[in-house]
Amino acid sequence: MQRHVERLGSHELAIRYNAASALIGYGTACVPLLHALLKQQTWDQRQLEAISVLNRLGDQCSVPVLHRALSRDLDHERLAVLRGLRGLCGDQSCFLDALEDPAWEIRREAVFALCDLHQPHLRFIVASMAQDPHPLVRGAAINGLGILGTQGDLDLEIVIANALEDRSEWVRSMAAWSVRHLKRHE
Repeated sequence: MQRHVERLGSHELAIRYNAASALIGYGTACVPLLHALLKQQTWDQRQLEAISVLNRLGDQCSVPVLHRALSRDLDHERLAVLRGLRGLCGDQSCFLDALEDPAWEIRREAVFALCDLHQPHLRFIVASMAQDPHPLVRGAAINGLGILGTQGDLDLEIVIANALEDRSEWVRSMAAWSVRHLKRHE
């Protein structure tokens, strides 16, 4: 099993893929090795692949380990951890702090993660991200409102309507999609 963990760091995609598949075949027996890997001070490709394996295993015991790893310094590491938590963590607390991350990619991923939870009370938090400075985060928020639905909430419908006039074409297209999606589900 340790050999497969080491192969997660290979420069060759096929070797990493085969190693990840083998670890998934072991099931939760490999989880302690992967957790130990994530607790190391310096990270490389092995940790990023380990996050993916833990997510694919659906191991709920990994949520606290991954949540602690959200404090990593490098953006690409935090982004990988956040993606690993999607589908594993059904609690909004895993994603709320990431909405304030300096990296726009992480804020956008946090918006997507909150939408994945399909909890109606989160739509107000998602709507607040429609004011983000980065257009891809704003677009994700508007798209999320279309997915979560506004359930006749005029304030949220106004947020979507205002996005139709956003300076970014991406945000405007997400707003148009959300309007069409909401009309179909009335």
